Amino acid sequence: MIDGEGPIRPADETSFGPDMEPLALDNPFWRFSLSVYSSQQVRETCLDAQDRHGVDVNLMLLCCWVGFSGVRLDGAGLKRLDRLVEGWRKEVIGPIRTVRRRLSEAVGPMGPQVTTGLRDDVKDAELKAEQIQQAVLFRALETLPGRDARHAERSGVARMNLTVYLRDVRGVGDTAVLKQIVETTVLGCRDELEKEEDEPN
Repeated sequence: MIDGEGPIRPADETSFGPDMEPLALDNPFWRFSLSVYSSQQVRETCLDAQDRHGVDVNLMLLCCWVGFSGVRLDGAGLKRLDRLVEGWRKEVIGPIRTVRRRLSEAVGPMGPQVTTGLRDDVKDAELKAEQIQQAVLFRALETLPGRDARHAERSGVARMNLTVYLRDVRGVGDTAVLKQIVETTVLGCRDELEKEEDEPN
């Protein structure tokens, strides 16, 4: 995900796979991500983990979403999801992100004041690419095994999912760093979800 900037352009579906099945872009996982990513705590923690440890923010958010939904994922399933989106992350999202960040500074004679509109367009493209990746992950959950943990404390399930992803899939080995990322992300998500529950309909 990017730095929480700019509106999301509405989109409901796009094609997916060789059979061109519709891929739902507006799904519960995407709506969860928009909600919790509005938290500065969640956003900064995820982006820092992305930049320092090479983690995928969308997979961090997925670990939290399924955890708060009462589903526990294992390392094999998370590795499968990571491989599924690896090419898209490296070949599409990564280069777009690099261009967006580069445009925040002068590029030759073209300063940021000249390239603002272009940077906004690139930002929109990055958000759309993130949304497509999340839709692919959401679709993949249909065939991914997971353990029913609905009777467990939901924050705890989210912690377990996120720990497995960061430690076993992305190789974050420092226990203190791992705990800090997990706790800050999960508590930030929980706070945003509780705010939503408290809001009158």
